[in-house]
Amino acid sequence: MGNGINQDLRRAEYRDSQLWFLALGFVLLFGGIMIAGFTLIRSELSPAVAEPGAAFYGTLGGLAVLISLFCVYLIQTRSLNAAVKNLLVEMNSMAASSKQMEEFLPSIACKIGKAGSAKTCQVVLLGRGQPTLEVRSASSDGEVEWSPRLETVYELGDLPVCREALETHAPILLQGEELARRAKGPERELLTGAFQSVASVLVLPMVTQGQALGVIILGREKRFLRRSFTSSQINMTTVLAGHAATAIDQSVLKREAVHDPLTNLYNRRHFSLRLREEMARANRQEKIMVILLCDMDRFKEINDTRGHQVGDLVLKAIAESIQASTRGTDLVFRWGGDEIVVILSDSTREGGLRAAHRIREGVRHTGDTFGYDLDVSIGVALYPEHGESEHELIRTADRALYIAKKSGRHLHIGEEEYELNQDAIKVVFQPIVDITSGNILGYEALSRDPKGEMNVAEFFQKFKVIGQLNQLKQIMFSYQVQLAQDLKLRRVFINADFEVLGKIDPIPTVSGTDVVIELSELEALHDLDENLRIAERWRAKGYRFAIDDFGAGFISLPFLAMLTPDFVKVDRTTILQAVSSEKFRKFLTILLHAVRAYATSGIIAEGVEEQRELELVKEMDISLVQGFLFGRPQVIVGPAPHSLGELLDDSLPRAEA
Repeated sequence: MGNGINQDLRRAEYRDSQLWFLALGFVLLFGGIMIAGFTLIRSELSPAVAEPGAAFYGTLGGLAVLISLFCVYLIQTRSLNAAVKNLLVEMNSMAASSKQMEEFLPSIACKIGKAGSAKTCQVVLLGRGQPTLEVRSASSDGEVEWSPRLETVYELGDLPVCREALETHAPILLQGEELARRAKGPERELLTGAFQSVASVLVLPMVTQGQALGVIILGREKRFLRRSFTSSQINMTTVLAGHAATAIDQSVLKREAVHDPLTNLYNRRHFSLRLREEMARANRQEKIMVILLCDMDRFKEINDTRGHQVGDLVLKAIAESIQASTRGTDLVFRWGGDEIVVILSDSTREGGLRAAHRIREGVRHTGDTFGYDLDVSIGVALYPEHGESEHELIRTADRALYIAKKSGRHLHIGEEEYELNQDAIKVVFQPIVDITSGNILGYEALSRDPKGEMNVAEFFQKFKVIGQLNQLKQIMFSYQVQLAQDLKLRRVFINADFEVLGKIDPIPTVSGTDVVIELSELEALHDLDENLRIAERWRAKGYRFAIDDFGAGFISLPFLAMLTPDFVKVDRTTILQAVSSEKFRKFLTILLHAVRAYATSGIIAEGVEEQRELELVKEMDISLVQGFLFGRPQVIVGPAPHSLGELLDDSLPRAEA
């Protein structure tokens, strides 16, 4: 393309130099004529005449008119030549750049329209593999994208004039009666751009390497001294249309080099380059980059039962859905088959999870649209946490995808397997002591990371980010009830919420083990009536209830009255506030005195760690105490102590820390 454009550029520059030489010659000629004419007139005048006559002024006026017409011609010709040169230079840069076709088509329409002195200019391209023409860009009087039919698709069979230009590779000029006779229906609307004033139309085929890509349609209004296209304009715009075709062809080739032809996503070959760019960006900005490796579930069944043609349609729709589920800055690639990779720049672990959920929802919706039960499994890798090279990140994402599919959870982060069973939990117990009698009222069951590598918050967050926290809570609750019964604990306190209790059936209780379900005050913020119904269902099976973390946040006295918990557990932060403030201590004492009317089995002070805190608790007439002062959460390996004396007796089997 560069050679052809350079040749036309040299021709344009040659025409430019010719114009300058012509202008210089005309000026010299005019000067000579003026001097000669003035001398002639002077010689013919008698000495008695002081002023030149009408002949002189007539000659001067005629020359002035000629000069004016020549200047107008010179200015118009140079302006047109400059527009052609600028367009050729722009096309040359397009061929060398990585611009997409959509980025430069408006400029081509605008500038070819100006070069042809046209009212309208439309770039209309052939459909890929389809007998159609689509308006891809348009201009009117130099204004870009004016057409209301932009992106309108026409059947080639309805456009005989355009089809002739494409088949013959020759321009077609229609004007006056011929335009009215040959351009009918949708083709007339296309050719004239819906402008009734357009009286002359030039259809230019865009041909490169013997192949027609589409047409450029120029429309000109009927005006005084400018009615139709001249032969020089037709030749010039035909050449420009050829160069435009080559620029479009180059853009298409470049796009096909990095895009998958079926899904229009980036292809796998382009992945490495863009990944390196995004890793470099993440390093500069000290940000996290996320890779999602997506594999369609049950997609093979569509190909097997309905054929690959239907499978291709569904896959294209899935690709569009995934593209729509991501941000404009994210990159989506077809990895191969029905696998798709997404690069999320400037993201987080939680951001990657949200994007994965959006992708799953989009794929399921696409499946519903086509009438198929589709889903997607997604393996997630984070840069730089899971690797600092393409190989490491893809290996981790692939391993995560394998775990997501094997577990049936559809989503997994990293290559560590999160087994959702009892082995994923370490249960420890913390005693609750009756300081009046010295007996142990019961134990609170708590879950910990079995490997001891994460604190409580990190342990729960690990399952939250993969969307499995509720499943973990259900397993924890069931396991804690079972373990308490196996250890023959007299009473066990187990944390739960109504979302968990509403999804599982009450576990049969064993005689001798009293199970108390601890509920947060925040449960009152949700569907109160439904939650109370759930509580009654469990209470009917022998379970009891406690309000946990009382005083730490929202307090709903109506919820307290309607639930009528057996126990109320006062939060450590509330105890500490009472230690530091005598005024608050008096208020809390009064409040707890009223709460005793609903806490039928007693009030428990949580988080007591120091002797002064214990003294305060006694002062407030609280006899049930839990905290490090009496024991840390531990694994019970033998018979559980039933009294404070047994708990502190070093000769007894100790609980494993």
